[in-house]
Amino acid sequence: MIVPWQVTKGNARIFIDELEAFDGMVLISPHQPGGVSLQKPFSDEMRQEIVHKLSMELDDDYHLWIASGRHTIMYSFLHTQILSAQDACVDLLCSVKWGYQWQANVYKGFGEFILLISLLEQRGIRRFRLPLTLDMNVTGLVTARWLAQGRGVYGKA
Repeated sequence: MIVPWQVTKGNARIFIDELEAFDGMVLISPHQPGGVSLQKPFSDEMRQEIVHKLSMELDDDYHLWIASGRHTIMYSFLHTQILSAQDACVDLLCSVKWGYQWQANVYKGFGEFILLISLLEQRGIRRFRLPLTLDMNVTGLVTARWLAQGRGVYGKA
């Protein structure tokens, strides 16, 4: 069973260890125009940047790190920045290659978006931006009553 989990101070070392073995690709990156970087391999440089960024943000209520995996194998992880009392933005998403459905140009996900919307709802946030099309049924957003509200915007119905 694939399990999504929030990265916290208590489990950050596990995330960093799994990051060392992560073999996937960058789907969304703050370094790319428009944020989308499909088929860009995950690099050692990106790994070092994430470890540095993570160490600065673990005490911060404006940043969420979420990972998904099974049996110490990380399948995906994302970073979300809280922009306001109602709005958040996913600015980093990395996944194993088979997490993206190339024929339909949609991201299937591994449960990380269900955990993300739960954490956002706890904070009263009802919308997030993501420069990538999600498979709404597979990611579980439809079941949780979150819908696409426009290009790259997802919100609570």
